[in-house]
Amino acid sequence: MSQETSSDRLVAGRYRLTGVLGRGGMGVVWAATDEVIGRQVAVKEIRAPADEFGDEERDVFMARALAEARNVGRISHPGVVALYDVIPAGPDDDAVYLIMELVAAPTLERLIRVYGKMPSREVAEIGLQILDALEAAHALDVVHRDVKPGNVLVLPNGQVKLLDFGIARAATDPRLTQWGALGTVSYMAPERFASGPITPAVDYWALGATLYRAATGSSPFERESTAQTLQAIIYQDPPTPDCDEPLSTVITALLARDPGDRPTIDRARAMLRAAATDQPPPQIDDHGRPESVDTAATLPAPQLADGHSTPDPPQEISTERAPISHIETARPDTPAAHRRAIKPLGAAALWLVAGLLFLVPGVTVIAIAANTMLTDSSAVSGAARFVGPTIGALVGLAMLALAVFPISISLRELKDWRDQQASSIELPKNR
Repeated sequence: MSQETSSDRLVAGRYRLTGVLGRGGMGVVWAATDEVIGRQVAVKEIRAPADEFGDEERDVFMARALAEARNVGRISHPGVVALYDVIPAGPDDDAVYLIMELVAAPTLERLIRVYGKMPSREVAEIGLQILDALEAAHALDVVHRDVKPGNVLVLPNGQVKLLDFGIARAATDPRLTQWGALGTVSYMAPERFASGPITPAVDYWALGATLYRAATGSSPFERESTAQTLQAIIYQDPPTPDCDEPLSTVITALLARDPGDRPTIDRARAMLRAAATDQPPPQIDDHGRPESVDTAATLPAPQLADGHSTPDPPQEISTERAPISHIETARPDTPAAHRRAIKPLGAAALWLVAGLLFLVPGVTVIAIAANTMLTDSSAVSGAARFVGPTIGALVGLAMLALAVFPISISLRELKDWRDQQASSIELPKNR
């Protein structure tokens, strides 16, 4: 029983589905209203393909859905999209529904596609927040296994949320170890294609590939075919990302082919924090401890002309993490953010002009043709009288058809801009 295309359904007598937010390998995500308390939510409908799976495969598929619910439900962290409720499959509906926090924000992938590569400091700050969310998951032995820009939401205030634990599993759960190499291939670590254990290090690799995509605008391993992508992941070293230091260094470290060579979470955090604040990273040992007792970086005292130093104490440089609100490009009220908001408006205007170039002449030609048919009193007889106007009308209709495409793109760009503006106003109220 497939209900994916129908909206305005009521799930569990409570959640009214209003529109599709997205589709993926594990199901459809709907915008919905909780009619009991009046809250806007996201509903993930997970339904096994009716024609492709046998009973055993369907059971495994639905086990994944319940595993996702368990994984997400155990994680309580502001950087992870919250799970509110789970509606299990029943005799009248064979889908599992996950009722989740509705986040009105674009994905990191969407931002990259629209605006291109991002400033290094902003990328580092996003990386820090993803790392915090992963640390919360890993503390519960949950490995995400599908970290990628499409699974990272970026709110207008700069907050980042990780979503879609659909193929995550508990690292210590032996019951669902035969799922295969699920995930987005170009963000999968090399060990994912071997028979060894899946460890949190696979998420650090995916984080490195995600930050590479954000910092450069391209994926380090994505090729024209899946086979070429696999070959690049398994056998080729990643290209050096074209971005500022020390972000380039931490991305390269995260993409080390040997999981044991990838930095620990504390070392990665220290390196990303340095990249976000434009400061040299502190020296961190393999156990995440500062190698120096004094964690404040110091500058040598200035030297006088006679070679003696001034009596002033050394200047301290804080190595604390700077909030993302200090990064201009991540704030909705800064000139950089306004420039970003203007881009979809400019694109919408250009597409609208292109559509009008076809629309206006098309309407004019059709009007002339209709007027000729109705008022022409020439001696031309019968059907011959309508040949010319009919051809003109067909030409006009063709021009109208050509106008539909650019105008529809213009409306879509305008909708994206309005969604961004609405989310930048509404979301801070919920902080």
